[in-house]
Amino acid sequence: MGLFGIGDGKIQIQVTSPDISSGATLTGTATITLNSDVKANGIIAKVYANRTTERYVNGNRQPETETFYVKEIPLDGDKLYPKSSSPLKYDFKFVIPQVTGNDTGNAPQQIPGALGSLINAAERMQPGGVVRWYVEVKMNVHMGIPMIGVQELNWVGARQPGAGMDTIEQ
Repeated sequence: MGLFGIGDGKIQIQVTSPDISSGATLTGTATITLNSDVKANGIIAKVYANRTTERYVNGNRQPETETFYVKEIPLDGDKLYPKSSSPLKYDFKFVIPQVTGNDTGNAPQQIPGALGSLINAAERMQPGGVVRWYVEVKMNVHMGIPMIGVQELNWVGARQPGAGMDTIEQ
């Protein structure tokens, strides 16, 4: 075993498509390559969304990041994972939350004129900050540093949850 889990192996994530939208299904495979035997508390897959906003404190911009959606599923349990010539493979499947409310992608009515242009532009902005979605697979190494694989996802279609006044169904 490596020192505190360092150098024990790596996790790679392959998703069917990194493009997600409201109510879509995300499927993929985690491939774990081990360089030595690893005692771990288990392997967990999760999909989550972070929203980053900025605020000003004493004239300085400070980014703040909050995780506003998390869904986890266990892929394997607490055991000794032996080094092997072939990698371990785990399939996962998540349903992306359904977005309801007034930010589901319905096109806002366009207001004509110069003032209308400003209002229309403001309505297209995401007042909730920048939202990023990820899928992560983690092997919780006993008394060591966890092995983690992360892949960023791309929101397509309607405005995404967390970007404005909407509701996420859990």
